Amino acid sequence: MNKQESELFDELMAVEQELLDCVDNLISVKWDSNTIKLEIQELMKHRNQLQKELFGIDDNREFRV
Repeated sequence: MNKQESELFDELMAVEQELLDCVDNLISVKWDSNTIKLEIQELMKHRNQLQKELFGIDDNREFRV
């Protein structure tokens, strides 16, 4: 794994951890918030872009609120 791949992988792991934190917050609280839903949507888009760069995954799914 070269330096660029390593940096992308580290960023992917950080995004996935942030996603898990958001999901945990949604589970923990009965809070209907478009803000956190939009944050999750943006994180999923970022995650998909990182996966595409790292693994050549071309996943054209769109994440909608």
